[in-house]
Amino acid sequence: MSLITDGWPRSVELQLDNTNVDSNQSNFIAFITEASTGWPSAVFAGDHPAAFDARDIRLSSDALGVTEIAVDILHWSNSASEARIWVKVPTLNSGSVTSIYMWWGNSNATMPLVTDTFGRNAVYSSGSIYSAWSLAEATGANTIDRTGTGNDGDALGNPQQVTGKLWKAQDFDGTTDRFDILGTGSDNNYTGGGSGPPDALSVSAWIQWQGGGSNVRAVTGKRDNGSPNKGLELNMQ
Repeated sequence: MSLITDGWPRSVELQLDNTNVDSNQSNFIAFITEASTGWPSAVFAGDHPAAFDARDIRLSSDALGVTEIAVDILHWSNSASEARIWVKVPTLNSGSVTSIYMWWGNSNATMPLVTDTFGRNAVYSSGSIYSAWSLAEATGANTIDRTGTGNDGDALGNPQQVTGKLWKAQDFDGTTDRFDILGTGSDNNYTGGGSGPPDALSVSAWIQWQGGGSNVRAVTGKRDNGSPNKGLELNMQ
C-alpha cells in the first residue's frame, strides 16, 4: 500500500538543505514553508490545487509514498500561497540534501485527527519532547500543547498576536502578560507541589527583546508553589 494506490495522484519533491546539519539526525522535526523548499505554485492554484484547508496534504519520506511521515500544519492558505508546516523526518542527512515528498489531490481525503498515526501529536512523539507551543494563537486565546500531552497554557493579561520569526507569535508587555501552564498532562513537569523540575531539561524559544526592564527578564519558568526558591527559569541577560 502507498499514497499512490490510496488515491493521492499528485506529489512534489521537497529538498531539505543540509548546510547546517553537522551529523545525521534521526526523527528530526523540520520546519518547512513554500519558500524554504521551493514547491511549485500548482500546489496552491491552477487546475488541481490542494484543498483550501489542507485536509488532503500528506508527506512521505520516499517517492512512492510508501513511508508516510507525521505532519503538523500550522498554517495553509491557497489564496496567499503560504504554508507553515512541522514534519518529522526519519533521517536528516549531513552529507547530502534530504528529500521528502508532499502529496495532494485526493478529493475523498479528510483532515487527520491530531491523534492519528501521522497526525499532529506524532510529530513530537520522540519520547524526549514534553511539550511544544507554537504561540500562533489569536489574541486572547489559550495556547495549545501541540504534543497532545495536555500542558496547555491559559492566556493571562493581554498577550497580542503578532508576526514572528517563523509564523505568528505573541507580544508580551513585560509585566502581566503570560501563559500559565496548568500541567494537566499525564507526563508534565509544570505542576507545583514539591516535585521540582526534572534532573535534565532543555528549553528553546525564538525571542525578540524590545529593550527596557531592570528586573529578571524571564522567558519561561517553573516554580514550586510552596518554595519560591525552588524551580527553574530561562532568562535574558
